[in-house]
Amino acid sequence: MAPPGLSRTGLCPALRPGGLPGPGQVVLGLGPRAVARLRRLAGLYTQAAYLRGDRPGFWWELPVAANLEWERRIRWGASPQGEAWVRYLAAVLGLGDRLHLYPAALRPGERAALDLALALIRQPGLLLWEEPLFGLDPREGRPIARAVRRLGRHLGFGIMAASAASLTGLRELATAWAPERTPTATGEAGA
Repeated sequence: MAPPGLSRTGLCPALRPGGLPGPGQVVLGLGPRAVARLRRLAGLYTQAAYLRGDRPGFWWELPVAANLEWERRIRWGASPQGEAWVRYLAAVLGLGDRLHLYPAALRPGERAALDLALALIRQPGLLLWEEPLFGLDPREGRPIARAVRRLGRHLGFGIMAASAASLTGLRELATAWAPERTPTATGEAGA
């Protein structure tokens, strides 16, 4: 049985016209059809950032700061807002004190955070995330998933995540994004 919020046959039902999630909403999908749809959407929408967890999109030959700077210059030019945005993303995704390191020196979770930061520099309206949290254990994956969810809500971008065959990354996302349950007080006190 699939965890709550996951669809075995493809992406979950449309959340708004066109089947795209609205600001702060999430759609998770499992199976080849879900991945095919995700890839098709990546080619159609210019306001979408496409991220593939099993294939890093950064330059191994450049330190973290240079990777972020390269992408910032493409998107923002010499704008001071772009510099502030990159600093903010690095801090939120836990890369603030790792900027001087090369990707090979980062832990797998930090590499995934770098990949996400590079995708989010463009301030997309939609994040298309294939094979999310690929190869990460829960200790590294959950903080990244929570940070992305917070960013999605705060900045108003939708998130579509899909995996061809593995439930692991989708389960981690569903677990990290599940609403927090607060214990309710019961009438334990006597008369």
